[in-house]
Amino acid sequence: MKLSPDTYISPIKQFQHKIFLFASKELDVIVYQIHLDKQVEEHLRFSMSHVNKIKMDHKTTFIFFNDFIVMSDANFPITFVSREGKILKTIDPQDFQNKRENALCKKWIEYHFEQNGYQYVIWDKNPYLYRIDPKKRVGFGQKRSFNFTK
Repeated sequence: MKLSPDTYISPIKQFQHKIFLFASKELDVIVYQIHLDKQVEEHLRFSMSHVNKIKMDHKTTFIFFNDFIVMSDANFPITFVSREGKILKTIDPQDFQNKRENALCKKWIEYHFEQNGYQYVIWDKNPYLYRIDPKKRVGFGQKRSFNFTK
């Protein structure tokens, strides 16, 4: 697999004993599956036309579910994507347009963890803990407030 210099990649991710690499070029996201014999195949591809840029890196968050993936970064809105590459939902995409007042309101996943089979996230600059509800497929449930001390 050869990538062009203007392609950004994420760290390698694993889900259900499969290894994935996410790459972005301009407004396209390509998900590659890396096989044990080191062969690489394109798993899915989609475009995010509602943003100005996509730049995958080590801070990009990917949360895997059986039938969708949640992606988030400071460069694009929280996005729910089906395993077929269809964008199911984005959270506040207007905040990622090139407007200063919108840039101050961006929402992206800053922290993510799993506990007791549930996926939890904390958005940047937000004091709430959210649980992703896979049954709803495209939303966050159970907002909880916590006081964080340094």
